[in-house]
Amino acid sequence: MLLPMNSWRCWMRRFMHCFVRRGAPPLLGPLGRLCCAGLIGTLSLSADATSPEPPQAQPLRSVSGRAVLPQGATLPRPALFTVRVEDIARAGAPARLLSEVKQTLLPTEAALDFHIEVAPQTLDPRARYALRVSLHEAGQLRFTSTQMHPVLTSSAQPEKDRGLLIALSAVGPVGVTPELAPRPAHAALLNTYWKLVELDGQTLRGTPYEALGDFSLTLLTHTGRARIRAACGSTELPYQLSADTLKFDAMAGTMSTCPELAQRLLMQLNQVLMAQPAYRIDADRLLLILDQRTAARFDAVALH
Repeated sequence: MLLPMNSWRCWMRRFMHCFVRRGAPPLLGPLGRLCCAGLIGTLSLSADATSPEPPQAQPLRSVSGRAVLPQGATLPRPALFTVRVEDIARAGAPARLLSEVKQTLLPTEAALDFHIEVAPQTLDPRARYALRVSLHEAGQLRFTSTQMHPVLTSSAQPEKDRGLLIALSAVGPVGVTPELAPRPAHAALLNTYWKLVELDGQTLRGTPYEALGDFSLTLLTHTGRARIRAACGSTELPYQLSADTLKFDAMAGTMSTCPELAQRLLMQLNQVLMAQPAYRIDADRLLLILDQRTAARFDAVALH
């Protein structure tokens, strides 16, 4: 049976005390006692030298910052504030939860501070990590972050994960939502927040889709890309504009974190966009037309 290193040292010291201090058997004599003491001392020092050093704990990685509600919005009563660090490296697969903190808040202010820690041994250098922030009321999602916020990208520069500012978007009727803002009388096609209200002849109002929050399309001029946005995430795709037709390329990202119902609607919308629809603006409405029928209808929203 093997003894722990500390037990070996204790046994050796007792053995040396017995043979040197109390006297060895007659066969050993003074010289034997001296040799025995030297051998035991050597073994004891060897045991001390080979003792494993206790492993040093690695410091926790942390991400901190502040979440901000839309202008004029107030916290739900009460609100469940959730901050998550997720692994989003696997395309088309659900994000893997790495760390999560939850806190119940009372209505106080629109700025929400957070601090979340991650054990370094759980990090994979091949993975991609992102931060997700949300506010729930009575189990219902009310505010969420819609942009991707990469975190834990470099262990050599931990300051990049401090002082983050995360803008939240409203979902559903809580707070100041885009539909409460006045709509422009004559909307321009480009750089306008177009809220999807009808798809393939089916209105979204009064359906389960409405409970998922806004689905919108914005044609950005400074990037030359179209942004498709939902409460559960956003993606972009290049577009080309002709006199009366819109041509879209493949999406630059996925919406794998969205619930199945939202993914189904986004897939339908993507099919309309990939079909190179004609478009028409009627005051504050954008119509996408395929085969002389309205395939999608959007309302212009003035964002503050």
